[in-house]
Amino acid sequence: MDFSLEILEADESSPVMEFETTGDFYSPDCDHVAMPVPVGGNIEGEDDYACTGDGDCYPIAPMLFTADEVAAGVIDHALRFAINNDDIDDDVFYHPATHGTTAGADGSVPYGARLRLKPDFDMGRIADPDARVIVVALQRHGMFLADGGNIPLMGESDEHSTTKWNDLLEDGSHALFGITPDDFEVVALEGEPIALTFECVRNGK
Repeated sequence: MDFSLEILEADESSPVMEFETTGDFYSPDCDHVAMPVPVGGNIEGEDDYACTGDGDCYPIAPMLFTADEVAAGVIDHALRFAINNDDIDDDVFYHPATHGTTAGADGSVPYGARLRLKPDFDMGRIADPDARVIVVALQRHGMFLADGGNIPLMGESDEHSTTKWNDLLEDGSHALFGITPDDFEVVALEGEPIALTFECVRNGK
């Protein structure tokens, strides 16, 4: 699991910054619009808002689970996950995804696919009670394919949370080791397939 994504809250007093298009931008994923940036904040893997560490520098928010949710014992929403780009269906995606990839293979799992941990999953395979909170969320709400990469599940950084990840999961980011793709089932895809055009157009939705 990846716990590096930072979520910041802005208000009317937050300064607005224009971001220059660099080699670290991935079209059409990156918004080419001014963004509010709270003072003292940072983007993923960086100390501030400059993307200089050769990382993804994502400002991602939807479906991240938090240390505070795990500590409370309930994650009441679906999660987001990633698989290797070459294992993702290319040139197409499904709602609620907003983009796809050209690096994958036809007939694979598409962006926007929802997978759910099978109801007969043996909970005894996961001993850590905090890790079981994540497992229950995967059974009840599932997870959406939202990215390409080598680390499957994405949680929020504990930089701004009350609870810290080191105080929860005994095995840290490896707490769900032992769960395999065969433990999941694919939930029906939402709507019709959407062709990948790489046009970054805002439609108000």
